[in-house]
Amino acid sequence: MGDIINADTMLFAIGLLSIFASGITLLIIPYINRKSLLFGVRIPESAATDPAVQAMRMKYTIEMGLCLLFTLAIAILLFAFFPDAAILTVLYFPIALILAQFVIYLPLYRKAVQLKAERGWQISYIGVSYTGSRKERIRSIPKIWYILSLLLTAASAVYGLVLYPTIPARLITHWNAAMQPDAWSDKSLLTVFIMPMVSLGLILLFFLSNVLMAVMKLQISPERPALSLAQNRKYRRIMGHMMGYMSFLCTLFFALMMPMTMNLYIPSAQMMTGAITLFTGLMIVPPLLITIRVGQGGSKLRENILPVDAREDSLVKETQTTQRGDDKFWKLGIFYWNPDDPNLFVEDRFGSNGGLNYAHPLSFVLAVVLLLATIIIYIGVTALYFQGVFSR
Repeated sequence: MGDIINADTMLFAIGLLSIFASGITLLIIPYINRKSLLFGVRIPESAATDPAVQAMRMKYTIEMGLCLLFTLAIAILLFAFFPDAAILTVLYFPIALILAQFVIYLPLYRKAVQLKAERGWQISYIGVSYTGSRKERIRSIPKIWYILSLLLTAASAVYGLVLYPTIPARLITHWNAAMQPDAWSDKSLLTVFIMPMVSLGLILLFFLSNVLMAVMKLQISPERPALSLAQNRKYRRIMGHMMGYMSFLCTLFFALMMPMTMNLYIPSAQMMTGAITLFTGLMIVPPLLITIRVGQGGSKLRENILPVDAREDSLVKETQTTQRGDDKFWKLGIFYWNPDDPNLFVEDRFGSNGGLNYAHPLSFVLAVVLLLATIIIYIGVTALYFQGVFSR
C-alpha cells in the first residue's frame, strides 16, 4: 500500500510541477516579450517605460498570479479528497490556466489598441530577420546532440538484440501505478525494440523542431536592426542546443527503460515515479530558465554586433517594402493572417514560441492535425482513468 500511495503522490507532484511551470511561463510573458510588443500590439520600444504600459503589464501579472495560486489550491484539494485523480491534475489544470490567460489577455489587448490610438504611436515598418540563408542556418544546428542520441539509440538496439534470445517468451508490457503487471504479450521484436523506435521518433521530432526554429522568420527592431540580428543569431544557437539537450534527455530515459521492457529488471513504484519526476523536472526547468534569460527572439541578450550584422540601411529598405507583422495582420494580436506572406511559421506576438500564418494553405492542415491529436490523447487518457487504470 505504501508504494501505491507513494505512486499517487509522485504523480500528483508531477501535476503540481506542470501547473507551476505552465503558470510561471504564462505569468512572465509580458516581461520576456519584446519591448515593442504590448499584448499583441506593436508600439515604439521607447514606449515600454510609459506608466500606462507598465500598469497594464503589472495588472496581467497580478491577475495571472492569482489564477496560478487558485489553480494550485484546487489541485491540492482535489488530491486530498480524490488522490486517484492525480492524472487529471497533470492533464487538465495546465489547460485551465491557458484558458484563464486568454480571459485576462483579451481586455488588455483591447486596451493596448486603444492606448496606441490615444498616444498616436506609429510604427513605419516592421522588421523580419534574414540572418543568412536557410541552408546556412540549418547547417549551423548543433548536430552533436542528435549524433549522441542516435548512438545511444543504436546501443540500446544492440543491447536488445544481443539479449533477445535470453528473455522470457511472454513479457509484461504494462504496469499500474503500483508497478504491478496488468498486461502481457508474447515476445516479439516490436515489444522488445519499442523503446529504440520511440527514441528514433523523438529524435526526428526534435530535429525537425530545430529545423523549424532555424528557418522561422524572427522579427528585428526597426530602431536597432543590427543588434536584433546579433541577438537573433545567438538565440537560434541557444535554442538549438536546448532542443538537442531535450532530445538526448528523452533518448537517455528510454535507453534506461530498455531492461524494464525486456523484463530483466522491474523497478519499485517509488523508484519509477521518482525517475519520472526527475525526468519531468529536467525537461521543464532548464528550458523555462533559458526562456526567461534570453527573452523573445533573444531580445534580452547582450550580444556583440558583428560586421555581418551591421546592415541597417538594407534592412530598413527591406522592411519598409515587406511590411510583415503589421497590426492589421494579427487578429486579436495572436493569430497571424497575411495572404501575401509566404512564410508558414512566424514568431508569436504574445509568447516566446512560434506560430502559424493562418492564411497559408498548409496552416489549416497542421492546425487540424495538432488539434485532433490533442483531443485523441485527452479522450484516451480520460477514458483510461474512468476505467480504473490509474486507481489504486
